[in-house]
Amino acid sequence: MSGLKIRTVVADLPQELVRALGASPTPIPWPELFTSFQTGVVEGSKNGITDIMGMKFPDAGLKYVTLDGHAYMGALWWMNNDKFMSMPEGLRTVVADGFYQLQQATFASPKRKSIQAYADFVAGGGDLYVPTPAEKAAFKKAAAPVYDWFKSNVDGGEEVFNAFTAAVNKAEADVGGGRSKDIN
Repeated sequence: MSGLKIRTVVADLPQELVRALGASPTPIPWPELFTSFQTGVVEGSKNGITDIMGMKFPDAGLKYVTLDGHAYMGALWWMNNDKFMSMPEGLRTVVADGFYQLQQATFASPKRKSIQAYADFVAGGGDLYVPTPAEKAAFKKAAAPVYDWFKSNVDGGEEVFNAFTAAVNKAEADVGGGRSKDIN
């Protein structure tokens, strides 16, 4: 990515990531991104396909999308546990079922929209690229210094990073264990 001007949000962490990958982080407000593509102020951005197509970035010159899977957009639904537990069991069941339905809708809708957006991007002449496992490993290795930056520059960064890493490792082990049960 050496020499590429990549749009980032105005925040240190994403700028550090872009810098670690060898590109030049260029903080641009969202409303200015279309014009920034048109004029060459930036050559790339870290956005999902539905944002890319919704903002018509291909009309501004964006022709390539790399599907690297480096980010995950989640949604959290929560409720005060004391309030929840004070409800009658039947109402708690309704709330729990509602949260389950919200989860299903939250995950399904973006997938459907993304599939159509990818199809529209390609139909319009765009090029989708899926990095090889070796290329993904190279990106991961290049991004590794950002971990130390996070630990040193974010209040409680080391504690947060270690807790998050432990949780990810546990989740991966749980998924792997479930997969092993399915296979064997």
